Amino acid sequence: MKNNEHLGPLKFLVGTWTGEGGKDLSPEPDGTEENTYHETITFTPIGDVDNAEEQELVGVQYHQVVHRTRNSKHLHDQSGYWMWEKEGGVIIHSLSIPRGVSVVAEGSAKGTDGGIKISVATNPEKNHISETSFMAKKAKTLSHSAILEVSNAELHYRQITLVDIYGREFEHIDENTLLKQA
Repeated sequence: MKNNEHLGPLKFLVGTWTGEGGKDLSPEPDGTEENTYHETITFTPIGDVDNAEEQELVGVQYHQVVHRTRNSKHLHDQSGYWMWEKEGGVIIHSLSIPRGVSVVAEGSAKGTDGGIKISVATNPEKNHISETSFMAKKAKTLSHSAILEVSNAELHYRQITLVDIYGREFEHIDENTLLKQA
């Protein structure tokens, strides 16, 4: 379908988005590091997914590439899927980063004036986080949540990843507003 209506709330994500004013709040051994970044996220529709002939999903695959503003150093790379189960109204976000961390978060979508607001979070009782032994020892991911708001040709997101690092729990926060390019 050319207009992506079959994707439900995820239809608003399809395309390439770029943003220049990202803010990253990350842990350092002696405190907090703040960085600004620019990024590109591309969302591409995938075919329908049928789970055990019981659950019908539709979705988009995405790839996010992030660079520091001050030196254009590659800061972050992430890929995954945003899926929607129409029957239950559930949004599923699965993501992986090359450091050896994968996350599955679930939530919902709510229509807004000309757009959509998507909220997802991990469920600690269901162990929705998987990571390498090294990461579990050095920077264990405890939880992850994200809110995306899309309206017209603008996408704003805020994600919080709680990590156990440097002997303390730290809320690693990333936030940006992106404009649709294609």
